[in-house]
Amino acid sequence: MQARAALRTIRTIVVDDKPAVVDGIRRFFATQAGVAVVAVALNGRDAIDQVAHDQPDLVVMDVHMPEISGLEAADILRRRFPELRIIMISIEQGAELRRECLRHGADRFLSKIGLHRTLLPEIRQLFPDQVLPENCAGAAEPK
Repeated sequence: MQARAALRTIRTIVVDDKPAVVDGIRRFFATQAGVAVVAVALNGRDAIDQVAHDQPDLVVMDVHMPEISGLEAADILRRRFPELRIIMISIEQGAELRRECLRHGADRFLSKIGLHRTLLPEIRQLFPDQVLPENCAGAAEPK
């Protein structure tokens, strides 16, 4: 008999300076089993504080934000919380921005365009021991 991996919810913090984006990602995750948004932040400084307080498994964070950018926050978070998984997101695309995000400690970089199609597959790769169902029907696209 094969042992089944214990299912554990992936605790997630969503960080973006645009409340509509945060809300869209929260609504998207609300339709997905296995991922829960435990906190949100509107800038990098608040993201660092929220991660210290809530100890999430994953941060989904915008690259460009006020106070402390996502890149600076990723640097700090990677040093303080090496087990934390970080997915950087941006409306901008391109190989150079992807390289910069990875250099600053992100595990992945995704475009906000089509995020509803790419986010869960990337989370599955970052958490291979978690059993996440395929996209749920009717999932809302993050705005």
